[in-house]
Amino acid sequence: MAISNEDLYKLVSKLPEEAKQSAYDFLEFLTARYTRPDWDEIENRQSW
Repeated sequence: MAISNEDLYKLVSKLPEEAKQSAYDFLEFLTARYTRPDWDEIENRQSW
């Protein structure tokens, strides 16, 4: 399923400020990998 950058922007803009860094970290993680990570893998990642 493809979404537009605008759709992604709208979702992020709805987040409370304290959640935006987590959303960014998750997206950064996804761009560095080609497999779908699980939440434990995301939590345990040491460097961004």
